[in-house]
Amino acid sequence: MPCAHCGTPLPTQAQFCSGCGTPTSRAPGRSRSGQSAERFQGSPEGQAKYAALIEVKKSRNARWRKMFRIFVLVLAGLFAALALLPRGDSFILPSVICGVLLLLTLLGSSEVRLTEAEYYVLPGSRDTRGEHRCIHCGHPGIYRSSPYETNHTNADCSKCRTALWQGPKGN
Repeated sequence: MPCAHCGTPLPTQAQFCSGCGTPTSRAPGRSRSGQSAERFQGSPEGQAKYAALIEVKKSRNARWRKMFRIFVLVLAGLFAALALLPRGDSFILPSVICGVLLLLTLLGSSEVRLTEAEYYVLPGSRDTRGEHRCIHCGHPGIYRSSPYETNHTNADCSKCRTALWQGPKGN
């Protein structure tokens, strides 16, 4: 079988290429990247706790969004009622603004993410060496992105693209 890196023919039991020195897939305890070949799968316990934390945050956010919608609705109704009064033309613009705010809260994003500290408390979020792992698929990579004109960074698994956590920009 030839070496995957340089193409040199290899004996069947070779652990390293004689041409370039690259470890083969038969090298004991090491992967091609030189890291331990420890297999790490996602953590079902971590996934369950992750889902529970997300649900708590969603219900808390839903409560605040509902209270804000009621407040804006009452305010818009008040301005609309004042606009119907004689000489109430100056209240038309505030009632329109309140209506737009209400529409934005109804259509707004309701994505909820854990903080970095909350994520790393979950079982399975770190491997035996203390390095990051996705609790869903076990992959070690993190894809970080900062939405335009925000002061935070979203961290997603670079393999399964699951949302992991959100932290301050530059973290």
